[in-house]
Amino acid sequence: KIPEIWTRCLARSVASVVAPTAGLMALLKVDLRISHVGLDILEERGTLCVDGQPRLVNLFSPTGSGVAGPGLPEEQRKPALLFAHGFLRDRSKHLGLARRLCRALNAVVLLPDIGPLQTFGGVDLQAAAVREVALHAEWLAGRAEVDPARLFLGGFSAGGAAVLEAAANLQHEGRVRPSGLVLLDPVPWPRTVAAAGSLAPLPSGLLTLLSEPSMLTQGGAFRQQIVPRLADAHGGTVATSGDEDGDTSAPVVLTVVGATHMDAEGAGAEATELGAAPDIMSLFLGEADAKRAQHFYVSLEAFLARSMHVGRDEDSEGVSAQEMEDDPFRKGGRSGSLLSTLCSRLGAAVRVEDGEATPERAQPPQACVQS
Repeated sequence: KIPEIWTRCLARSVASVVAPTAGLMALLKVDLRISHVGLDILEERGTLCVDGQPRLVNLFSPTGSGVAGPGLPEEQRKPALLFAHGFLRDRSKHLGLARRLCRALNAVVLLPDIGPLQTFGGVDLQAAAVREVALHAEWLAGRAEVDPARLFLGGFSAGGAAVLEAAANLQHEGRVRPSGLVLLDPVPWPRTVAAAGSLAPLPSGLLTLLSEPSMLTQGGAFRQQIVPRLADAHGGTVATSGDEDGDTSAPVVLTVVGATHMDAEGAGAEATELGAAPDIMSLFLGEADAKRAQHFYVSLEAFLARSMHVGRDEDSEGVSAQEMEDDPFRKGGRSGSLLSTLCSRLGAAVRVEDGEATPERAQPPQACVQS
């Protein structure tokens, strides 16, 4: 199949050079086949063509998504998440996360390999990574079973930097408008500072989950360089208490206490997946801690659950009344503060970060207090 894929990609790439809508046409579905059907998840694996290059993807859909033609009723369309891997990584690191989110949120999840993130390079490759994320987002938003008004973008490490900039670009271009962002221990590039300053408030908000500062996160560069710019772009503040009730635009920035960069990458992975196939990075840096990885996952799912399904009772199909009552992330939609809900669930396992740039602060970061 590879020679055929490359031939078709090349033909498409040449055609896009002379096409007036080259940006929109640069991403072409080449091959997408069912690889697994579970009781509640349809998993497809295949190849998309991005600017003439084949990219492997996994697409997870609820089995009742009703993939049909463009006439699929709006009320049957599902929210969707595009999640980008980190530098020198691939989509396989987040398969467990995608499956769990698809099942828990009744949402479509796309995991692509972002080619420019899988090799060393400078600003040109960074720009290419941002472009690939944006094109994948457009492709996902255009699927018949997806509600484009509930499109979310997420990313880990450098994938978080690419996703943030892609979201800002998509806002300004106006073709697709992401509803919200979830950044999993993002590691910024120099260009990310400008992107953060240009990002307009998102309808469903922005959640950033950080590990403790380390070499892999450039000493906590996102916390120091990017969070203040996000605060400036969102009215001068980030959410620092439960008082933002009803306001979903203020960014929420949390650090998982004691966590490493590897813990963040392990979010959503099953216990059997953590350490099952060690790579060079994990051999040198250690495996993810299952408990701290779970803290990342719980926070991420909480944000998406309240953002994707507000006022959408049909998306709670299959969830019992008791489960709705017991789950603070579904019960009441946005009527309660996300931050206070997370604090009540995770307690001292996370701390809230403010928008100040300097580490020498009069007040330390606020720890969540178990309620």
